[in-house]
This record gives sequence, C-alpha cells and structure tokens, in this order.
Amino acid sequence: MVDCKNIQPQLNLVWSEFRQLGITDDLTIFENLAAIFLFHHYGILDEFVNEIRKTSLESFKDFPTIVETIILPFANNEKAKNLIPRFSSSINFRFLETLIIIIQDVLKFNDAGEIFNECVIKRQDAMHRGGRYPTPRHITSLLVALAEVYPGMQIADLACGTGGILVALGENQSKVMGIEISPNLARIAWTNLILNGFEKPEIYITNTYDWVRKILINKNLSEIDPQSQVDRIIMNPPFGEKVSGDYAINKIAASSRSEAVFSSLGLDMLKPGGRLVTLVPTGILFSNSIGERSLRERLIQEHQIQAIISLPIDAFQPYSSLKIHILVADKSNSINLCKNVWFYDVRHDGFTSGRNRIAEPNLDEIPRLLFAFLHQHDEASHKFTIDSKNTFDVLPLISEKQDNFGYRFSWDKSQDILIEKLDFNKKSTPNFRIKVGSMCLYISSNAEYLEGISKQQAGLQLPEPTVSAPVSCHIQTDSDTEISLNIDEEHETLKSGRTTRQLQPHDAMNFNQPKIMLIDLNGMVFAGPYTLPLQEIPRAIRPNPFSIWDLQNDDDEIIGYIILLRSLKIQTEQFRSRTSQLHLIKNEHTYLSLWFEKDNSLGKIKYAEVTSVYKSVAEHTGIILDIEGEWYGVRVSKNAIIDQKYNLEPERYFPQEEVAETLESPAKILADIKTKQVEMGQRLNFLLGVIGKRKISKHRIPPAVATDLTLLGSLTLYQKQIWEEIKIKTDLIGIRNEQYETPQLFQPKDLEEVPTIDLLKTLELLERMGLIVSVTIDNAPYFRLLSEADIEGEE
Repeated sequence: MVDCKNIQPQLNLVWSEFRQLGITDDLTIFENLAAIFLFHHYGILDEFVNEIRKTSLESFKDFPTIVETIILPFANNEKAKNLIPRFSSSINFRFLETLIIIIQDVLKFNDAGEIFNECVIKRQDAMHRGGRYPTPRHITSLLVALAEVYPGMQIADLACGTGGILVALGENQSKVMGIEISPNLARIAWTNLILNGFEKPEIYITNTYDWVRKILINKNLSEIDPQSQVDRIIMNPPFGEKVSGDYAINKIAASSRSEAVFSSLGLDMLKPGGRLVTLVPTGILFSNSIGERSLRERLIQEHQIQAIISLPIDAFQPYSSLKIHILVADKSNSINLCKNVWFYDVRHDGFTSGRNRIAEPNLDEIPRLLFAFLHQHDEASHKFTIDSKNTFDVLPLISEKQDNFGYRFSWDKSQDILIEKLDFNKKSTPNFRIKVGSMCLYISSNAEYLEGISKQQAGLQLPEPTVSAPVSCHIQTDSDTEISLNIDEEHETLKSGRTTRQLQPHDAMNFNQPKIMLIDLNGMVFAGPYTLPLQEIPRAIRPNPFSIWDLQNDDDEIIGYIILLRSLKIQTEQFRSRTSQLHLIKNEHTYLSLWFEKDNSLGKIKYAEVTSVYKSVAEHTGIILDIEGEWYGVRVSKNAIIDQKYNLEPERYFPQEEVAETLESPAKILADIKTKQVEMGQRLNFLLGVIGKRKISKHRIPPAVATDLTLLGSLTLYQKQIWEEIKIKTDLIGIRNEQYETPQLFQPKDLEEVPTIDLLKTLELLERMGLIVSVTIDNAPYFRLLSEADIEGEE
C-alpha cells in the first residue's frame, strides 16, 4: 500500500506549477495528470515527448488530438475515443517537460495506479459544484466488501465519479461498468481503471436516466432488458437533486430526490438475487415524501434489506459533514423476502474527526462490522428453547485468527431480553448473564455456555480453612468505623474500634453463619473461609447477601478481595455445563460467582460488576455485542418497521443508553446550585462590562489580551483542545520597554488540525462565553481573543 506522505512534497510542487499557470480546479489538474500517467502506463512517455518536440507549437490549443492519436492504439478500444484524457489548452511544452520530470520521479519506485487513485485524487480538498467529490477510499473498500463480489459477476456503478468504487473491486474481478454524466470525471475514471489493471473498462458518459431508457424493453411497463441486468450495483449517488417525472420509471414516484430514484433504478437493473449497496442520507430513511416512502415500502415488501449501516458523521470529511448511511439490499428471487433488518452503528471508522483526518487503526470498528455482517446468516452454535414456538440463538463471532468480535444473540419473536455484561476483577474478558423470559443463560469468557437450572436455596460447600501468607489489612467502610483484619498461622481476628473478635474455622456443616474469605485476582481462596456470628460483625460491614472490599499491598495495588458472605445457604442462580457448575449471587449491581468442579469442589470465587445492560424492546429480534459488552448491531422485525410506517431511521431502533441513577444528599445539591449561581453572577458582570464598554482615560495600543479569560462551566475533550489552540494565538509586542501579548487574528481553517465534530459551533460557544470576538474582513470571517479594549472601550 502506497504511503502518500512520502510523495507529498512532489505533489505539492505539481499543484504549485499548475497554479502558476492559472489552473486551480482540482478536476482539471486530475485530467491533465491522467494523460501523463497513461503515457507512463503504456511505456510511451518518451515517444510522446519526442512527438511534441517535432512540432513548433508552444501550446496544445491547435493540437487537441495528439493524446488521442498516441494512446488510442494501445487502448485497443474504439469506444474509448471520448474517454481519453485531454490536456488543457493553456499548457505549453516547457511546463509539460517540468511536469513530466516530477511525475517520473514520483513513479520511479511507486505503482502508478495506486498513486493516482490513493494520492492524486485524494488531493481534492472540498466538494465541487453539483456535489461532486471522491468517495473516501476506506469507504469504497467497505462498500465492495459488503457487496460480496465473486469472479464472473457483472458489476455497475450508476454514478461512478472518479471510479474509486470500481477500482476497489480489484483487477481480477468481474466485468465492470460505470456511468458518469460529467465528461471530465468519466475520463478520470476510465484512466483510473486502466492504471489499476482493468484492460477495457466500460465507462459511459451519459445521464443515468437516459441510459436506463435505452435498455427498456417496454417503455409502458418499464421492463429492463434482462441482458442488461447486473449482479451487483455499488454506488455513491448524488444527493438532494430533484428528478422530474420524465425520468421516474417503475415503482418510484415522480419529482423524487436523486438518491431515491438512483436506489430504485439500481433495484431495477439488478438480476433476481442481485445486491444493491449504496450510500444514502438520513432523510431517505424516514422522509414522508411520496418517492422516499414508496422506495422503503418496495424494499420491505418486495425485497430483502440486509443491513442499514450508520457511518460516523466525519466519515466523508473534508467533503461533507452530512450523516450518511449504507443501504444493503438484495433483489427478491421469490425466496429471500424481508423478515428482519439489521441496523449497525459504526462509531469510529479508523480516522480522527475533523477535516484533516489522521489514521487511528487501533480504534477502527469496520473490521468487526464486516465480520458481523458476513456472518449474520450463519447457523447459531447454540440454540435454546424458550417455549414450544420460540428459540434463542447464540453465535460467538470468532475469526480464524482467533480474533473475538463478540456475540450475536437472536430470537424468533418479541421477548423480554436482558443482557448484563459482568466485568470480573476489572481485568479479565467480561462474561454475560442473559435472561430470556423465565430462562437464564450464562456465557463465560471462553465462549462456554451454561444453561440456568433453577433459583434455589443452596447449601454451598466450601473448602477447609487455609492460610498461604500472613495478611494484615484495613476494611474501608462508608462510616468512620476503623475495621482491620489480621490473619496469620496463629491468629485470625477482626478488630472494630477497641473490640477484637476472634474468627472461627469454617464448619462444613454450618451453613447459616457468615463466612469470611480472601481471594486473589484469579478467584482462588488463599485465606479462609472463617466463621463469625452475625451479631459479632460490625454494622458497617454486615453483608446482604455479601460484602466485598479491595485487598491492597503496601504499594496500594489491588491484589485480591475480601469477601464476607451472610450465609452459605442462600438464594442463588444455578448454572451447569459439562465440566462445572456455577452459583451466581446478586447484590444490587454486582455479582459473586462461585464455580464448582464436576466433583462439587470449589474451583474459584469471582466478583463482578455489571458495567453495561441491554434491555430489548418489542421491535428487536436480535443484537450483536462486542467482547466488551457494547452493542453495535440490532435486528428489527419487518412487522415492527411496517408498524412504524416504514420508518428506517436507525436512531429509531438503536438501544437507548442505560443511565445509572445516583442519589445525592439535598445539602450537596443545594451547595452545587449556589456555586453555579455565584459563577454565573461573576460571568454576567464580566459580560456586562464587555457590552457596556466602560471608558478609560488611557490604554495600550495595540490593546493587550484581556486577563480574565476563564471558562464558564466545562468543555468536552475536543472543545478543550480547540481552546488550548486559540489561547496561543497571540503576538508579543514591545513598547517603551514594556512587553505584552496582543490578540492575533485567525480563521477557522487555521484550527483544522484540531479534531472536532463541529468547529464553528465551538467557536460560537466560546464567543458567547466572552472569550473570543468575531471580526469580518473583506467578507471573510476571522476571530481573535478578547482584548482589554473590548472591555474598557476607547476614548
């Protein structure tokens, strides 16, 4: 894979040369470079230069066919005549020689196709008129992977742009076809495919709607010629353009927006069983306009939506901050009609947010999305019967490389599902406790499944007392009670205040007395169990049904836990597998698990916190959790979507985040309110001073940065980064042996290295806080830090 950073200096020089010639449009630059790249690809760059030297022309204004004349024989395709890239008429021979030297240096050790597709086209830094921009290359790869293309298939892109999606298919794939209305984009796409190994790519310069008209068998019935249908449609269509009734065909309403019409045309052009993979904006998924709704009805009633995938809001930066989704749908072959729809949420696509995105592969969630998608129809490895009609399926998502992507849970019909992630010792891989109706299921970290037997009052068998090392520690309580535990080979005591209680050895037949044990982080008992009558236990640590405290060494590292069980005859949830059985004891949002071996001997005792909770709603028939217990996919029944009037907006079906309830004392709540009121009053006085512009007799010119630039309230991590960048936007001034800082003007683009979802909104927030001031110069927006003059006014 080419690293564009290594050739950035040469590309910067290329763009500088073009701008000196007066060519500033990126697409024009792409097409000029495409011609040179083609000459290099066919090994005729020197022949091209010699051909030009034979002429006396200073520019190509009167020699428009020179590129066509040389390249066409190599292209071996008469249809390609209009697809060969053209030089700008303002280019002269001296400029071209300079350009060729730079390009030859770039291509000396790099693949021309990769450079053109990954580096050159990536130079476009903004959306062009008509919504034209290259699809980010990690998104094109994702679209192709979702399409599941096999050799021999026919693939089409109905709005191919620069050809990035078709290039992502790979040169050894099937027959590809692209349609593009823009001639220069079509020429760039054709070149891009040639450079990347496609010998005779079919790129058509035409309107997609006109193309469809040509392949209609019967214009009244709008039947597509089966010979023109393809196996896959993969595209990033234009968004938001109104399409007139003349172009509306088949089951899409007139005057619909382009994204809806393109999606409908894509379905029409597919063979039965074919797949549509297209990018769509949020509006198409819920809009009540006739066209959008009719498309959704058609998808649900006549075909099979395989997935709707929500991408991060910055996935298409620097071209667009619009929330975009991927729609994956299979054309019905009378077998695969829609029953359920999977919704996925990709929160991180492997790059930082903001315009200048930097790779963050360690946070990339696309691999787990792909794995879940490609296995969403796999047979579940474990099936559990809920009742005579319903089943609950579990599939661990573990790759051949032993990468654990989590679990897929699915069920037949609406059920009350509760999934709790149990985080043991805050270090090991989390386990899951699942409650489906009256059935309970437990999944251990090694993907072992234990089915619930019953809730019962169990008499738990514990091992004989043991001491592997002396222990002396303090138990931290919510009260001021000083409690210490001392265990060695001769003494086992619990001290509370001035009272010392003697711990008694555990009696295997005594289930009703409280037990004290010390376990290491692996859950093994290394001290205890001991017995202490309930009346002897200080109230501050009385268990109900158990209490637990950290066991720390001299360096304050947690090395285990102190466990106090109220009784061994206690209500537990019992689970059993082939090799062991498990008893779960619940205490509010924590669990204690006691694992017993096949011979009923205690194997380990572990303490777990519930760190995430998923509760199903009526619409859900499945969920995918990652190994950390976080959801990233939910399955929704077809009938539930119909009940919601064919609303496919993902947010409507995503699980709502559980918010833990925390109760604070009234005194603390009132104290916090009073503190905020004082801060607000101080800030209002400050802002009134800014607005009132109190006058003074003298001040420094230029004015100094205001001294009282303190934040009101808290900022997010990204907002803090922006504020830290702004604070250093100052100049140091020296006047009359005095040095001080003055505000420096800056534009939002000067902060583009800072990752943020919405830079302008953050600047607006800081302005309202009275920290920065907006300034307009030549109709361009600028900002600067607040100055003394802003507060004090001028004479």
